[in-house]
Amino acid sequence: MTASRTSACRLPAGRRGGGGGFGGAANFRPDSSFAALKTFKLDPLFVKASGIKFTPFPAEKEADFITKLNEAIADKDFLTKNAIDMTKFVPAARKAFAKDEATMTALDELEKLTKKPAPAADSTEAKVRSQVTNRLVLETIYSACSGPFNRRSGAAWSIAATTRARRGRR
Repeated sequence: MTASRTSACRLPAGRRGGGGGFGGAANFRPDSSFAALKTFKLDPLFVKASGIKFTPFPAEKEADFITKLNEAIADKDFLTKNAIDMTKFVPAARKAFAKDEATMTALDELEKLTKKPAPAADSTEAKVRSQVTNRLVLETIYSACSGPFNRRSGAAWSIAATTRARRGRR
């Protein structure tokens, strides 16, 4: 199986999405933009192999997308709600995104997390591990369009940058 990485995420050089972005780094791959992310569709072969029931987030503005992404990362039931089974997801993603070094690194981290013993149910470690797992899963799903998510916070793009944007500061 090969993933076609949806051609909507590949843009000609003159129409690329901006650098800068939230957290001071580019939010999108050099050959992609937010406009491509808005039309992003999951590869049907990847969906079939992984068994996920995830629907890409609809958003008219990048800030709306980031809010939805951060909410999904914080949701302790995200994997269950989207029928994401790590025993199927990781091998399917490895096959679909085999040529993407950043995604392979995220999947390596994800595999390490899934092999650790489960933390106590309502512990801080359980919350943190859930958020990191959700971030890595979303980073993998959106790897065709977005750059790696900001890893300084447990959430996607920097929560601090999002908060500054809401207050009208850069």
